[in-house]
Amino acid sequence: MGEGTPRCSQKVCVGSRVRVFDGYGEVEFVIVADDPPAASGWHVSWTSPLGKALLGRRVGEEVMVRSRTGIHFVRIRDVL
Repeated sequence: MGEGTPRCSQKVCVGSRVRVFDGYGEVEFVIVADDPPAASGWHVSWTSPLGKALLGRRVGEEVMVRSRTGIHFVRIRDVL
């Protein structure tokens, strides 16, 4: 990586464990490459509206998520 290029520990990438605040509380999950199995726990596909909205974003950013239930905002609290 070149100088000044953010690594996945500094921004959301596939494989990142992300903690967000959605206005009601904090939620933590992992961004995964494929659709997660139903019993996989807290995994979010990178192709989902939430996954797409978070990829490449950094801690502290507020992100708008467009889904079939409407527009939601989440703030990234941590990328682990």
